Amino acid sequence: MGLLLGFAGRILIASSVGVAEVIDPDFWWYYLNACELRQWWLLEVVCSCLGRLSAALGVSCVLALKVLAVLLSFLAATSTYLLARELVDDRAAVWAFFLYLTTVFPLEYGSGLSLRHDSLLLPLCVLTSVSLIKLLDSKGKLPYALIFPVMSALCFATNRFTASLVLIPTFTYLYWAALRRVLSSEGRFRLPLLALLIAAGASSFLIAVKEFLVPAFRSARATVSLVSELSPPGIHEHLRFLNILLVLAPIGLAIYYRRRSELKHSLLLYLWLFFFLVIYLSYLRGLVYFYVPLVILAAIPLSKLRWKESLLVCSIVFFFSLVAVEGVLPTVIWVYGTTSDEYEACRWIAEHAPGSRVLASWSKDYLIMAVARSKPVYNEVNKHSFASKFVDLLLSESEDEFIKKARKYKIDFVLVHSRLLVIHEHGLTTTLPPVSKALNMTLPSVAETVLFKMIYAPEKLTRIKLVYEVGYTKVYEVEAKRSG
Repeated sequence: MGLLLGFAGRILIASSVGVAEVIDPDFWWYYLNACELRQWWLLEVVCSCLGRLSAALGVSCVLALKVLAVLLSFLAATSTYLLARELVDDRAAVWAFFLYLTTVFPLEYGSGLSLRHDSLLLPLCVLTSVSLIKLLDSKGKLPYALIFPVMSALCFATNRFTASLVLIPTFTYLYWAALRRVLSSEGRFRLPLLALLIAAGASSFLIAVKEFLVPAFRSARATVSLVSELSPPGIHEHLRFLNILLVLAPIGLAIYYRRRSELKHSLLLYLWLFFFLVIYLSYLRGLVYFYVPLVILAAIPLSKLRWKESLLVCSIVFFFSLVAVEGVLPTVIWVYGTTSDEYEACRWIAEHAPGSRVLASWSKDYLIMAVARSKPVYNEVNKHSFASKFVDLLLSESEDEFIKKARKYKIDFVLVHSRLLVIHEHGLTTTLPPVSKALNMTLPSVAETVLFKMIYAPEKLTRIKLVYEVGYTKVYEVEAKRSG
């Protein structure tokens, strides 16, 4: 039931949303060769090969990669099922599989609208935990002794920085199991082994903090004002993504705690739950990994229901999840995603002025480099420090002022999307970085800015020439140096 509903929901959502994130094989090949992104490569290799294969077969690349995203979401659900079966029981595992397929967050995150390294890293991390349990239960049998390090290596190959964080619960449990084994052993090697374990644990902790955790948190904190998913979740996010799980998971935790004596690996679930709860409460993006222990716990009270009651709950949960996702997803993608017209605008730049210096929102840097074959101005400096300068440029009150500032950064083209400034009956909304000048905008004050004229009145601009327009995206040439 969960399989059919989840599959139907993902196909319906992926096919009904008109504005989807554009994924081009050339874009992924850029990822493979970008010096600052070499820690992300496993998913990019798969996407590049799949994209080029689909092009050779005459299949839409975006469609092929959407199918890949859907399959990865099913892999995440399957890995959650396997983990729940090891940590709880078979009936709860079936419910965990269903909840992962049909509740709001996985439907939105895994609908084939975009691909990111978390799409692959999540199921790999869950399967790493499953392989660890199998390794411990088999008392170190060779097949599992090989599978566990291989799964761990695949996680680090997907994204070494994120993997160093999300594998902490798994390796902590492994360390605890090894420590307990040494403490319960007898013989003359007990104390040396114990000292070696303590030294190894302390060294690993210090290395992880210095090399991975501190840089990762500094990077996240530096961009937290620019990226909504790096901000702490609010009440809206709790209700939107967790909804029914806010009720079911605490009940499941209480039941699980009572059964802890009969459950062999309960500590691993607690490590997953409380570690990723802290990550989630710090950064909304942590919900990707926090959702796994949450749905496992939520599945426990549902597993006590009879099958007729289960069918009713299945239908209710799926219906409301689908309605919620259908209502919000097009807006989310339009505001935060990469639209097809932005992709076409970058293609135009690549054809007419490759190697140009392009000013655009910071999230479009890699699109400009990979598709437009140009240099994004935003990428040359620290994103956080350039945010105020970016806003100051676009909110210049005259063309002369804008061009004077643009010359400082040697800007050739400006790529703007209507999402940067939306005028409506209640005022205006913007996706500009939330610095003071953007926060203090009012409709009368913004009407004379260069950004307003670029989006709504290009005919009023004389020295900044509109050279290409498609959909909600426009490309402007500074001082019209080129013929267009």
